[in-house]
Amino acid sequence: MSASENIFQIWDRIGRKVPFAVTRDHRSSDRFCIVVERVECDKMPYGKAYGHSIDNGEYSTYLEYDSKWRKNGEISVAGVYQWSLVENAGLTKYQKGIPAGQAGPRGISHIGARLFFGKYKEKDVLEVFKTDPGYIDWALRNISGFVLTEAAFHYLNDYKPDFKFSEEARLAQTDKLARKLLH
Repeated sequence: MSASENIFQIWDRIGRKVPFAVTRDHRSSDRFCIVVERVECDKMPYGKAYGHSIDNGEYSTYLEYDSKWRKNGEISVAGVYQWSLVENAGLTKYQKGIPAGQAGPRGISHIGARLFFGKYKEKDVLEVFKTDPGYIDWALRNISGFVLTEAAFHYLNDYKPDFKFSEEARLAQTDKLARKLLH
């Protein structure tokens, strides 16, 4: 690992490419890290960075204590000079969480996408699913423009042990996804 930097300095140093993994200096990088998926930086070395936390190779909800992360995946302490790049992180080993959070083709929602309709308008898919999974099931069945990426659908279906999408939602999801991908 290199000397402590903030996330924007690391992003700049590695050629402004995402995704990349970072860890806070007080954490063990072989167990816990943040996968930075998007960076918005108008003026170096500050801006906004977005991503997911990984704990022991699995998608983690560790950052849920932070309202900015819950709202849109923003890493709230990205500008703090306590980060180090996790060299050769092997991001493919984190596939369980990352694809569910990666944006798909236009019009296909991931777990961090904001809803554009109904009583939860402007809340992200995962946030709504945590408190009202039936609403996402209903939306798949009833909102013609709402469809999830395949990874997001499977991630949510496995997220709560006591909830599985209805057969109607599964069929609607499959049909709408196929139509979106063909166009």
